[in-house]
Amino acid sequence: MNAILNTVLGLLRNPSMFVSIIAFLGLVLQRKNISDILKGTFKTFIGMMVLTQGVNIITGGITPLSNAFVRLFSIEGAKPLGDFSEFLGDYGTMVGVLMLLGFIINIIIARFTRFKTIFLTGNLLYWSPMLFLAVGVENGLTGGILIGFALIFHILYFTIFPYLMKKHVKIVTGQESFTIGHTCSIFCIMGSWIGKFIGNKEKSTEELKLPKSLEFCRDTTITSGIVIAIVYMIVGIAIGGEVRVEVFGGDPLVTFAIIQGMTFAAGMVILLQGVRMMLAEIVPAFKGVADKLVPGAIPALDIPIIFPYAPTALLLGFIIAIVVSIVTLFIFGSMGFLSVAIIPLVVACYFDVAPAAIFANARGGRIAAIVTSAVGGFLLTVLVAVSLPMISSTVGNFIQAYGGNEYSFWIIISNFFAKLLGIAA
Repeated sequence: MNAILNTVLGLLRNPSMFVSIIAFLGLVLQRKNISDILKGTFKTFIGMMVLTQGVNIITGGITPLSNAFVRLFSIEGAKPLGDFSEFLGDYGTMVGVLMLLGFIINIIIARFTRFKTIFLTGNLLYWSPMLFLAVGVENGLTGGILIGFALIFHILYFTIFPYLMKKHVKIVTGQESFTIGHTCSIFCIMGSWIGKFIGNKEKSTEELKLPKSLEFCRDTTITSGIVIAIVYMIVGIAIGGEVRVEVFGGDPLVTFAIIQGMTFAAGMVILLQGVRMMLAEIVPAFKGVADKLVPGAIPALDIPIIFPYAPTALLLGFIIAIVVSIVTLFIFGSMGFLSVAIIPLVVACYFDVAPAAIFANARGGRIAAIVTSAVGGFLLTVLVAVSLPMISSTVGNFIQAYGGNEYSFWIIISNFFAKLLGIAA
């Protein structure tokens, strides 16, 4: 029985496999012929694999940067953070069961309520119950209370924000065939609202005028690579020679920076190709699920789906967010606000705050995109500074690297209720 459960959970946890199963089910429910079913399923799988590899390459391109920031922003005497891999060693099975239960409940909610979104970002469906279990454990919850607490907040997490994102996605894309299921939703909604009141959507980031000599910068993959390379060189100089060799390796700084920058750019090219390929298959295939099982439902997909709609806004948002988050960290550190080691959240700046600039740009143009990115970079740091101590002894290193977004937002909210349950128990 355990072997069957582990197999099912393994399939659901893998994003490519998970989305492909949904596509297969949708095509079967539409009674497509075997050729169309296999073609749609495998093209969804391949598209999602391409997208995932693009994300992995991008993440790999900026991971040494995050490691450099760890050294640059380390706090002497700070207590060590809990390792999430060790936490999963103790609670991994429970996480998997909650993931499976949550997905089933998601379908039931979409079938019988107005929240007609199906969360398909498989990796987030796994990390979400892990975080809520960690919050419960930190507050002394055990047994059925712990499981019930984690399950309720897990369901709230993937039900509320994808539903709220629907109208904002429509503003950006002009369609209602999908919504976003990702940790960036709070920033994207914020960006959309900022764009409603600030700026002018006619003055889009995608229409920035450049001198002829800089026309190549309109290609955002090239510009992204150049920007990342420059950031690497600045940080490499800041951390000094010995630490630089330890973190970046023995290559000359300029060589290493250019390689990492172009690696990042290559990841962007691959990611965008995967987005186009996967989106072309999953949306029509999901129609079968919506028509037969959950009428009116739409899929909640990973945030890279939105990247092609305003790539310049994405790049601009990333640059501003990372600069503001670094400045905020220096200010917090100098004022003694930090009790645990916090680093600039490079991954979150790109995958959480930068997409918000796309939503802001859709309603308020470049001014709204700039304001949103600056506010997002600041809030990112505030959220991780507040939430990290709440789970520091269980999954602290996970939030240190990937927090500051909805993970931190929900940790703060759930921690309040976990304390109440702990007192009541």
